[in-house]
Amino acid sequence: MKDRVCFLGNGRSVYLQQFCNRFVELGWDVHLITWRNPESMRYNKKVQIHKIFSPPHSFLIFLAVLEVALLLRRIKPDIIHAHYINTFGIVAALVKHIFPYPLVVSAWGPHGIRKSRGIRRALIKHTFQKADRVLTTSDYLRKVIIEEFHIPGKKITAIPWGINLQLFSPKEQPEINQIRKRYGLKSTDFVVLSPRNLEPVYRIENIVEGFSKVHKKHPKVKLLMLKGYGKTKDYEEMILNKIQDNDVREGVFYIPHLLSRDELAEMYAISDILVSVPLNDQFSSCIQEGIACGAVPITKDLDVYKMYLKDGENALFAKKGKPKNIADKIIYCMKHPELKKQFYEKNRKIIEEYENWGENSKKIENVYKEVLSK
Repeated sequence: MKDRVCFLGNGRSVYLQQFCNRFVELGWDVHLITWRNPESMRYNKKVQIHKIFSPPHSFLIFLAVLEVALLLRRIKPDIIHAHYINTFGIVAALVKHIFPYPLVVSAWGPHGIRKSRGIRRALIKHTFQKADRVLTTSDYLRKVIIEEFHIPGKKITAIPWGINLQLFSPKEQPEINQIRKRYGLKSTDFVVLSPRNLEPVYRIENIVEGFSKVHKKHPKVKLLMLKGYGKTKDYEEMILNKIQDNDVREGVFYIPHLLSRDELAEMYAISDILVSVPLNDQFSSCIQEGIACGAVPITKDLDVYKMYLKDGENALFAKKGKPKNIADKIIYCMKHPELKKQFYEKNRKIIEEYENWGENSKKIENVYKEVLSK
């Protein structure tokens, strides 16, 4: 009989889809409890999806706890894996007071954890305490949880998710030109990609400002800007107004809808560089996917990025992520086209060795087996 895992999380997340589909491949009976309707996603038909009606945040979180508890009573999983500490992680920890199923929780990044205060912070700490195992994608995030929430290190395992190396690979020039044409880009354009969600933490305004400084002098430089999971309407409006005010609208290609994994792979493959300058981060899948496809990474000099990236060797650090620094690095890349091939050769080896989802998913499966054996 198959072991049964129940994932809790945002059903519209491509990363949760990746988890569910992979564990079907590994032979698990997979269930997903979600609040957001995942109908547009490409889940394996064997994934059984259950939708709750109460959002897993704000004061309605306690209604979500009740709904999830009733579903788990029917599903009877062997183990629960809750994704994103601030929402379904908290829900799963509270549900454990009702049904003490083995629980694994995943912390997706530091910003939602470090900035928490008051009751929210207490609930996050309670989640870490109730979990049988906490998963992070980096030693940096593991250290944050140990130091700020005083959780024993033996309870926290750092396993990078990694990426699909077959999907995220470079493309030949004729195919790149064809894809660019489809999006209104020319083969001679120098494409800058902003792959992060359109949210304040990712400081997209700095990218727009930096790009604007370059585009006015070098019109062939284009900005490919993704909205992703951005939900802050005021922020989106501010960014679009900034593009208008800087008079660079003809140089910005904005994609306001959520892209599929195949479409994302195309975005990375047609880009010369990608820019990521958030306030804080983990070693994001966006960066992994981009550098695996051959884009030159321009990033803020965060400690977590330095686990793989070195300034001038396989990345360019725009220190403090300020617009002028971003602009200077874009121009430097334009003047040194040889960097694309040099950086790709180094970065592809790193991703293949440490960020292979096919292998890393088996490490996560071993965590499940360890938890179930106790």
